[in-house]
Amino acid sequence: MFSLFSRLFSSLIYLLWIEWLRREGTDHAGIATQLQVEKLLIADGTTREEVGREKFLERVWEYKAEQGGHITRQLRSLGASADWSRERFTMDQDLSEAVTEAFVRLHEKGLVYRGEYMVNWAPLLKTAVSDLEVEYSDEEGKMYYFKYVVEGSDGRFDSYMEFVFCSSSFLSTVYQ
Repeated sequence: MFSLFSRLFSSLIYLLWIEWLRREGTDHAGIATQLQVEKLLIADGTTREEVGREKFLERVWEYKAEQGGHITRQLRSLGASADWSRERFTMDQDLSEAVTEAFVRLHEKGLVYRGEYMVNWAPLLKTAVSDLEVEYSDEEGKMYYFKYVVEGSDGRFDSYMEFVFCSSSFLSTVYQ
C-alpha cells in the first residue's frame, strides 16, 4: 500500500513539474519491469542468462502487455491530462536510442557524472535500482570491505590508484 501512495505522491509532484514546464511524460520504470520478469523466470526455475537475450526480451514485452497499463490508469484516475496516444515504453527502440543520445550529450556537458554516493545494487539484476524499489529494514549484520585490482595495473599494494575500493553488507557482492 505504501508503494502505491509513494508512486501517487511522486507522480503528483512530477505532474506539477510537467505542468510548470509545459511538457508531458512519465517514467515507466524499466528496471522495475526487469525485476518482475526476473522474479517470474526464477519461479519457472530459470534465469535471464539461461533463456538468452531474445527470449528474455519476449518475456519483458509479454509482461508489459499484461501489466503495463496500471501506472497510467492510476494517473488517469487522478485526473492527469496528457496526450496518452504518445505513451512510450522504456524498451521501445527509438526511445532507447534517444535516451542513450541524451545521456551522452549530458555527460559531454558535465551534467551527468560519476560520483561517490550510495547506490542500491541488485546483484540479481546486476544494476542499480531506485530508492523506491528498495524495502528497508534495520538488521544486525557485518560490513565487508574489499578492493578490486584495476585491470591492466601491476597490482602493487602501495598505490591507491591501482584499486577500486568497495564495501557491502552482503558478501555475495564481492563475487558479482
